Amino acid sequence: MPRFTTRDLALYAAKCCLDKGAEDVRVIDLPDGTAIYDLVVLASARSDRQAHACVEEVYQFCKKHQVPRSPVEGDAGWMLIDCMDVVVHVLTSEERARYDLDHLWIHGKDLDVEKAVKALPDPDAAPEAATKPEPKKRKIVPRVRKAAGSSKAETASKAETASKAEPASKADSRAAKPRTRKPKTDPAAE
Repeated sequence: MPRFTTRDLALYAAKCCLDKGAEDVRVIDLPDGTAIYDLVVLASARSDRQAHACVEEVYQFCKKHQVPRSPVEGDAGWMLIDCMDVVVHVLTSEERARYDLDHLWIHGKDLDVEKAVKALPDPDAAPEAATKPEPKKRKIVPRVRKAAGSSKAETASKAETASKAEPASKADSRAAKPRTRKPKTDPAAE
């Protein structure tokens, strides 16, 4: 169950790509009704290995935060991951120039990636609403068993006298009777 908006998910994907050294990262917000997804992330990598590392980082982020996604697709310069409402394309510079995906979504609105990524909260931090308030301390009141046929007033007065007299009598009885153990007898020896 994702806890991210599609915009935040796209920005976290862009951050994952930037963390792996991707260049020319763009997040494009598509107008309603133009595609089956809402946002596109485009990033350039210097090699196939770096492209794979970027997409794998996005995949692991989605897996960790339980975001629905399809397996990583592509090879040889163009890798992508479909996160349902967000699609991430990581291409080598040569492939990006060849396929010119930047001009495919000309009606989309570019987000300011650097500014928006800096404003993102830490995805691993607990949300403030989820922190539990400190539990209330309960006052412990001794329970008194009610004798059959006695009234509430009698029971309350007995409880008061018992609670006043009890600590002194217990202390006296403990001091008067030291605990001793009986020696064990061996039945075979008898």
